[in-house]
Amino acid sequence: MQEEAVSQDAPSFPAQPPAPPDPARLPLPPHARPAPGVRLLRGAVYAVPDGSRPLETDLWLPEPADGPLPVVVFVHGGGWRTGLRDDPGPRFRHWLPGPFARLAGAGVAVVCPDYRLSGEARHPAQLDDLRALLVWLRDRAGELGLDP
Repeated sequence: MQEEAVSQDAPSFPAQPPAPPDPARLPLPPHARPAPGVRLLRGAVYAVPDGSRPLETDLWLPEPADGPLPVVVFVHGGGWRTGLRDDPGPRFRHWLPGPFARLAGAGVAVVCPDYRLSGEARHPAQLDDLRALLVWLRDRAGELGLDP
């Protein structure tokens, strides 16, 4: 039996997975209107940590916006172990409109990020995630109308 020659053009293994896309270049999600004068961009990807899920943020923006907007970053509670980016806590869950929409309606941009919880990544990964959010916000400030 003859052995077949291996093509020199064949890929070598293990193949390297493609690099994740740069979150600063990804398109922003479509906006919703949760309250009058408020625009919500839900689930914008701000980081893709190695070996982890994409991290997303919600952006509550006043509309119309007059000049660069001041920004409040709401980091949900839960001791790095639990929590959701869109949950302001039990004291505010019944508010209509909610506190994020109220702040946006008052002319302040509100950013509510996900971060890797302690069951997903060891500390200080959570701080690294929030630093990545701040870099992403600065990179996209002009596009979003934010004051960096």
